[in-house]
Amino acid sequence: MKFSLNWLKDYVDVNIDTKELDHRLTMSGMEVEKIVKLGDDQIFDLEVTPNRADCLSILGLAREVAAVLGLPAKLSIPDLNVDSTEPCDIQIDDLEKKHEKILEKALKQIEDRRYEQELVSQGVKDIVKLAIVFCGKKLWLKYA
Repeated sequence: MKFSLNWLKDYVDVNIDTKELDHRLTMSGMEVEKIVKLGDDQIFDLEVTPNRADCLSILGLAREVAAVLGLPAKLSIPDLNVDSTEPCDIQIDDLEKKHEKILEKALKQIEDRRYEQELVSQGVKDIVKLAIVFCGKKLWLKYA
């Protein structure tokens, strides 16, 4: 997912430099693929894992960044005047069949991003790598 830092700043008063934001997002589990300068803006390209669909919108991302930085998010719920009572179809991938692959991908990301080395360098001794997948009321776990 790509997002504009200037757009994000409409919702969170980001008060750190781009490199530090990259590091903090990465340490929170949001892999920053790259950052591109575009005029006076920075465009972040994030790898959003399947368990973080809440971060697939600028508002969800703003909530995450605010939490990571310990800042308030400037969010408001718009008034949606929807008069339609027509039903709509919603398709959801069959996560139950894909959960094992998603768990493996999450554990691989932990390895690829070297989170363990970062934690060890900060003095953490007992580290468990844990992948979690939710689907409705079901939960799958895998650890390494």
